[in-house]
Amino acid sequence: MGTILSFSMTIAIDGLFFIQIYLISRNVSVVEDTIYGNNAEMNEWYTKKDRWFMLKTILGLNQKWK
Repeated sequence: MGTILSFSMTIAIDGLFFIQIYLISRNVSVVEDTIYGNNAEMNEWYTKKDRWFMLKTILGLNQKWK
């Protein structure tokens, strides 16, 4: 029973993780994705950046560490 429960929780948490990574790569929040969907260009704050650039920015890899 414990194995089934932990397996199902792992699948659920992995799904949420990959959804967040997808939204980060598109430079939108969950609310913006809900409102604008695939029409993100309607959002005045939306900028088309390189997905790799956005991921590095969110993870702090673009900053020079002191």
